[in-house]
Amino acid sequence: MKVAVVILNYNGASMLAKFLPSVIEYSPGAGIVVTDNASTDDSVAVLRESFPMVRLLQLDRNYGFADGYNRALAQLSGYEYYLLLNSDVEIRQKDWNVPMIQYMDTHPECAACQQKLLALRDNGRRTTDKFEYAGASGGFIDRLDSKDDILRIVDYKTGGSHNEDVSNLDKVFVPSQTRNGYYLQTMLYALAQLLHEEPQHPVVPALFFVGKAADDKQYDPTLKIGKAPIEAFSDYAQEFMERLKDVLSELFNPEIPFTQTCQNDNCKYCPYNMLCH
Repeated sequence: MKVAVVILNYNGASMLAKFLPSVIEYSPGAGIVVTDNASTDDSVAVLRESFPMVRLLQLDRNYGFADGYNRALAQLSGYEYYLLLNSDVEIRQKDWNVPMIQYMDTHPECAACQQKLLALRDNGRRTTDKFEYAGASGGFIDRLDSKDDILRIVDYKTGGSHNEDVSNLDKVFVPSQTRNGYYLQTMLYALAQLLHEEPQHPVVPALFFVGKAADDKQYDPTLKIGKAPIEAFSDYAQEFMERLKDVLSELFNPEIPFTQTCQNDNCKYCPYNMLCH
């Protein structure tokens, strides 16, 4: 077989029973593999009794998402492509994976691709026209509030604060060991708010580190450029968008080899390093 559809499972017996039939029905010619992360529910029994045509790989303990997939892929061979699929995906179209296979066949310079994901439900109702983005390039703004005639975009962080000074937007976009990814995320939220609607008040991005706020009663979570707090993200929005477009253009330029990181030390303990190498 050319393609293996690999599904990682942990205590997802109900989801396997609900969604796996559609994967089997609409994936003719593909090998279906379910890797079980040492589930404590009846996932293995469901697979053996209801889906004997599916190959089952059992791990000795729960290795999590990335390492679980790494260990699964290490046990598979004989396939040209591996399609990693979440266990809560419902397939609704026959040969749904064919466009991806055709693209990979005709673009040898490409290492991976992904199909469009649509939200299964919206407010409890089935839908077929809205994108699903959880876990991808999207998310939820933690807090949106109006205070002192400003509209604050607040992103909460429970870990340690990032002490690196952001003197200019280069510090947000240029790869380095000290690049502040938190700034990029929060500024993306602020940009999305500006593009969504014309705000009545200045939009101000803020990073709220819970631990730091508990220790410092004068703590101000507002993002700063240099030592000055951002009083209106609109002052930086144009430059931010131009820099963002440059990064995206480079990422999607087939003439430029993709580099996950320029800092090799980042790869030492990364759970995805087997996928990259």
